[in-house]
Amino acid sequence: MSNGVFLAATRQHVGKTSSSLGLVTALQTVFSRIGFQKPMGQQHITVETMSGPILIDKDCPLFKELLGCTGSYEDMSPLVVPSGYTRKFIDLDTDGQNKLRTTALNDITSAYNRIAEQSDFVVCEGTVSFYFFSLSNTNSFSFLYSNAK
Repeated sequence: MSNGVFLAATRQHVGKTSSSLGLVTALQTVFSRIGFQKPMGQQHITVETMSGPILIDKDCPLFKELLGCTGSYEDMSPLVVPSGYTRKFIDLDTDGQNKLRTTALNDITSAYNRIAEQSDFVVCEGTVSFYFFSLSNTNSFSFLYSNAK
């Protein structure tokens, strides 16, 4: 298991991705294998993988292709929040919401652990909005706690 850091902010457009890029670049002078994860992507693109096309956060190719970060696209961007996600969540009954929360946290944690196994250090960039984290019950603190074990 590798060491890691979780970058978060209190609002949008304050430089989390720029900070992550700089941090990864600096860490590459110390560690040979740097992993990256953006657990919840709100702006997404489609990329081709060995198993077919998938939606990922738009920033992940910068880290994988430009900086050579470890991890698959699936693990770098385990949860994409497409248009309509909030409405879908709100329309679910309590059991459905709980199942979606549990699935989201398990998917994110499993993906993080796979990246950590391949890396000396992992940079994890939080979502722009704690609102989205709270909807899926994958707030930064529960994610960090589950990965601090």
